[in-house]
Amino acid sequence: MAKTQNQRYRTFRTPEGKQISIFTPTGGEPQFHSLDGPAIKYPKSMKKQDEYFIYGIPYSKERWMELKNDVKVKDNPFPSDSF
Repeated sequence: MAKTQNQRYRTFRTPEGKQISIFTPTGGEPQFHSLDGPAIKYPKSMKKQDEYFIYGIPYSKERWMELKNDVKVKDNPFPSDSF
């Protein structure tokens, strides 16, 4: 069965309670990714800062907030100003 666009984006919770969001490009490896919030969200008990990624690239929360609205969902997912 071929993957649909929706199956390429996935969020799940680990046994430790971390919430992980990933994107799997066609023919590629999964990458941390979320435009809705942190791609890795830790439970408060872990006392770690959440981590922000766009298509596998880590960003500070501030930079992620600047970029998230400029990202287009397609096979070449990077914002045009990233080059």
